[in-house]
Amino acid sequence: MASFTGCSSSGFLEESPPKAYLEANNHLYETKVGTYCWKSTCVDTAGPSELLKTEKPIEVKANESLSLVIKHERQPNERHMVQIQNKNEVDVSLKKIR
Repeated sequence: MASFTGCSSSGFLEESPPKAYLEANNHLYETKVGTYCWKSTCVDTAGPSELLKTEKPIEVKANESLSLVIKHERQPNERHMVQIQNKNEVDVSLKKIR
């Protein structure tokens, strides 16, 4: 399981964050929006494990490249991703954002 967070200080007109997708095996998978602050609004949701408990896992091979895709002209100015396995979080390096 992976959890992604992003931040932007200004310049977005939308009332909610842009959609983010995970690309694996040449397929785009929608992501779930968890806790975030956007403009002057903060939304608190369940944690990643709870949000994804009814979702089917995305199967990938070991060392397969994954891409985080945010289909928006302006991108967040901060990005963080963690992998959650057996309730432990490990930071994931983001090399390329599309």
